[in-house]
Amino acid sequence: IYAKRKDYQKAFENFRIAVLMSPRDKKARLNMARAYYDLGEYAYALDQYQRAGELWPHEPEIYFNTAKVYARMKKGAPALKGLRVAYRFAPEAAGDVLAVGDLLLEEDLYDEAAAAYELVLKKDPQSVQAHLKAARVFRKSGQWQRAEDHLAAGLQAAPENEELLRERAALEEFRPRDSR
Repeated sequence: IYAKRKDYQKAFENFRIAVLMSPRDKKARLNMARAYYDLGEYAYALDQYQRAGELWPHEPEIYFNTAKVYARMKKGAPALKGLRVAYRFAPEAAGDVLAVGDLLLEEDLYDEAAAAYELVLKKDPQSVQAHLKAARVFRKSGQWQRAEDHLAAGLQAAPENEELLRERAALEEFRPRDSR
């Protein structure tokens, strides 16, 4: 209830008690890690996810959340490592991979964000969202041709997609004249 109300301190206190009473309760451990994350206590969140990973090494949620923590800590390489493990355990979770890529982009970790989006494209080369997000990251990092390539691939799959068309317009607007 406290977590849903965004009272993260109270949520943490309750999850901590639950973990102390039942240290092998996966839901309680993951909720406590999430409470630390929500409080911005990333090192403590990471510690809890690592403990959870020792107890449940094949649980993709742990690795996706570990990747999010590393992204917030601006540690791109370990974020990608966790993301790759998570995606291997949950190949249907492309949306989660894209969400972590968005966090990496938000933290200005352009290479890692691009790598996250390209993970999805390896499994689904027609993913319009992955092409859109890859184009966006390449535009923001000044890699105009790569952005253009992803827009072209995305528009080939969905020629009327408004987001792709807006991104193409943004690319044209921000692209220096001498690189056209």
